[in-house]
Amino acid sequence: MRHNKTFLRFAKLAAGIARNFARFDLPKNAAIPANKRVIVVSNHRSFFDVMAAFTCFSKLGYSCRTMVFTGYMRHWSPLAKALGGIPTCKERRQQAEDDAVEALEQGEIVAMMPEGRLVDKVEWRKDGVGQFRLGISRIATRGNATVVPMVMTGTESVWPKGSWLPRFSCLLEPPLIRIRFGEPFELDEEQDHTSNAAFAAHRVAQEIRRAEEEESVDLLRRV
Repeated sequence: MRHNKTFLRFAKLAAGIARNFARFDLPKNAAIPANKRVIVVSNHRSFFDVMAAFTCFSKLGYSCRTMVFTGYMRHWSPLAKALGGIPTCKERRQQAEDDAVEALEQGEIVAMMPEGRLVDKVEWRKDGVGQFRLGISRIATRGNATVVPMVMTGTESVWPKGSWLPRFSCLLEPPLIRIRFGEPFELDEEQDHTSNAAFAAHRVAQEIRRAEEEESVDLLRRV
């Protein structure tokens, strides 16, 4: 499994900044198979998801090629490229998927948020996630990759959707962000992409519920 040293150095820097805004409950290890092609998929509730993910990857010592919307890369293009970002949008969907498959073939972890956008709370309140786009299925089946769910809760407390900046009040009372990895799973190349994407969303939703149950137990212990 290949690692990007620039990614890891930046992740360490980002983690130092992120820990000023939040307390982190991070996993001790990740269920990332060592000898398989891997796609890490996550939910997307907040711009702070990126900082939280860097914090987690910094602790675990993993780097990844992240699929990034081209609108973000226009503003951060040199940095995004140095970190291995794969630009994606509707107009260059095929090229982005080709780049992701090539990265998998070269032994790199590919990370993506298959909802493809920040999801409103009204959408994720019920199941924990919004609808997944079909790219997760196309890339996983073409690249013969194992999918590993990574779920984040609490990031929306730091940087809610619709806000231009994070809440600086979090510097005084940092909320808790919990990150968990679920068990790896495969997507069936014989299934249609819609079914595969729905299955992936279901697996991520399961892990979010487990993380939220942990939070409930922790709260009861403090009472």
